[in-house]
Amino acid sequence: MNDRTIRWGILGTGNIAAEFARGLRDCPHAQLIAVGSRSIEKSRSFGQQFGIPHCYGNYERLVENPAVDVSYIATPHSLHRDNMSLALQAGKAVLCEKPLAINEEQAREAGALWGLRYRMKSRRGILASRQPSPAQVRTLL
Repeated sequence: MNDRTIRWGILGTGNIAAEFARGLRDCPHAQLIAVGSRSIEKSRSFGQQFGIPHCYGNYERLVENPAVDVSYIATPHSLHRDNMSLALQAGKAVLCEKPLAINEEQAREAGALWGLRYRMKSRRGILASRQPSPAQVRTLL
């Protein structure tokens, strides 16, 4: 087993980001070193709560930090595609809270961009538009 510590940065400061930050505490080879938010105040508050040394008032500064190995995307769904592109273009590995994009067109566009430049692995549930809507389910019942 590799004893290398993976240094994480979180884009976003909401509930999902907080759950992820708490979870990282239990990972012996993970260190949360940066957080970015659209608000420096929220970033600093989140950083203080979780003992994060680097707090940024934007996402660009976080992904530019050379100490960050992986960026966790925990921003609103409408920002996922752009935030993932930002992190990937900065050379970061990315773990994104689902969905990958807000519609099929965005997902195809993003996949074409990232597929050409990066090895990208995805898991089921990435594209919510492939799932039936509640109205469609009701008609089947």
